[in-house]
Amino acid sequence: MRNFILILSLITTISLTSCSSDDDNNNSNITESLLIGEWEFDDDPGYGDPTFYENGRVEVHYFNADWGDDFSEWGDWTLNGSNLKIYWDDSDPGLEIYDTEIIELTNQKLRWKVVIDGELSEESFTRK
Repeated sequence: MRNFILILSLITTISLTSCSSDDDNNNSNITESLLIGEWEFDDDPGYGDPTFYENGRVEVHYFNADWGDDFSEWGDWTLNGSNLKIYWDDSDPGLEIYDTEIIELTNQKLRWKVVIDGELSEESFTRK
């Protein structure tokens, strides 16, 4: 009986340590150097286009000729693994930090998840 318990414990240990979760994020391809540059918002090009600078600053430009909008928001950004945070210079109370989780970052594509007004949203961008 002792041998059976020992073998069962060994099998359990091996099976648990050899499996990995399908949900594990592979953060090795998410780097600051890939993030830096100009991006265009896929859902509404010209309206909410971020530019990430090497000095840790970010500008999000909004332009919509129909509405007469042409302005930018500025902030600082940090990247820790797949977590990208933008700390806005000027914002309404409670909205100072834009906390995203990058789900794709390549030379041409940026996609992140963010909670806005209590709802999970996915935003995607293409490099300009």
